[in-house]
Amino acid sequence: MNIFRKKAVSYVVLVTTAFCMLFTSPDAAQAATVSSVTREITLESRSAGSADKSSWYVDYVGYNTVTKDTNTTYNNSPYSIKVVNNTYSVTEVKKTYKVKAGTYYRASAMVKCSGLEADPSATTKNTGAFIGENFSYNNSEPSTSEKWKNISYTFYTGDSTEYSISLKNGVWYGECKGTVWFDNVKLEELKTTDKWNVLTIFFTRANGTGKMSNGKKVKIKSSISDSKIKEYKKILNGLYDDMDKVSGGLMDVKNIDYRVCNMKLKDFLPYDYTDQWGVDIHCLQYNWDVPKVRRKIMNIIGDKNYQQIILIVPHSKTFGWWGLTGGGFNGINCSVIQTGYEDYMINSGYPTNVFIHEMAHGLEHNTNVGRSTPIASLHSSADYGYSSNSEADSYEWYKDYYRDKIKGGKGIDPAVYWKPLNSGKVISDDMTLGSGIY
Repeated sequence: MNIFRKKAVSYVVLVTTAFCMLFTSPDAAQAATVSSVTREITLESRSAGSADKSSWYVDYVGYNTVTKDTNTTYNNSPYSIKVVNNTYSVTEVKKTYKVKAGTYYRASAMVKCSGLEADPSATTKNTGAFIGENFSYNNSEPSTSEKWKNISYTFYTGDSTEYSISLKNGVWYGECKGTVWFDNVKLEELKTTDKWNVLTIFFTRANGTGKMSNGKKVKIKSSISDSKIKEYKKILNGLYDDMDKVSGGLMDVKNIDYRVCNMKLKDFLPYDYTDQWGVDIHCLQYNWDVPKVRRKIMNIIGDKNYQQIILIVPHSKTFGWWGLTGGGFNGINCSVIQTGYEDYMINSGYPTNVFIHEMAHGLEHNTNVGRSTPIASLHSSADYGYSSNSEADSYEWYKDYYRDKIKGGKGIDPAVYWKPLNSGKVISDDMTLGSGIY
């Protein structure tokens, strides 16, 4: 038995309401309402020396309003951009930046909200004011605070030399109404490091009911013991040496922080996939979009600089997977590992393999950003002549995959081992709001 047979893994985005919606565009019929909007037509630049002179444009606004506000501003600035949702909806104000390929950036803004209210019928209640990728679920954490608060979104450009950022009141499938003011909007180019700090959080309790896509309801009640946590820490500490070996020194795990969280996980999402034998599987996964859970994780992260997050969760036979990897929290790759397979991990001779596998999924995704032709899928070893009959066989595939030794340059790009630090330089603080609909 090996990882490829034991678990089914795909690159899913855990930060979204439903990963199947990640690249879903809003209905075209909704976009037809865009013409009936009041907006400011001509606004002066507030930063004559800024590097980027292109304007912010109303990208999607519905029956809402976008205006310049000189009365409500942050730190006595000349004006803010005021976005009012008169109905449960989404408004996006967009700006396209010229960026460097293969570079990390952070877009940030100060935001203040008033009367913000989530649509009771929306798929997610994790909504509010965002800054993030245009027409996407790749966003900052939301704010609903009626006091000025900083929000930020970190992204990697890959092969792209342009990137569109939006100021958002609401998010698709998380519509809301109310007012948001955006001020002090900035784009920073971030410094990077190849020294990885890994945050591991043990969620020790799960107790709730989930509903699968086939309508079946399942009660889940499980926990992680102190002895199990101790066992996993011992396994994870092997990453210091094993990641250096598998990557040929390209990836350096500098530190692993451990946190234990006794918050009860009680919300689950349906998760469907087709396994390698063509069998359709219906199961569940944890819902990381619950505001209370997300706030807990973000509070644990705090202002520390992490390059990887690992969430260890209680086992349930209802979950037809061992590990999942996704976009994470504000651009930090995140892997979720289900307990229950420790004996196999240890007896296989390669106890860290599941972590090496899941972290490779995140790097696979990072490498593919902006590429017209993706690299080899992590699950396609047989297509490149590699055997997966044992963990030793899988390890040989991982080594070549991590070191970009797959034929045709189909492995992980060594550039993505360099991850962003919190520090950087401002390349634009322009807040010019142009006319018309983009």
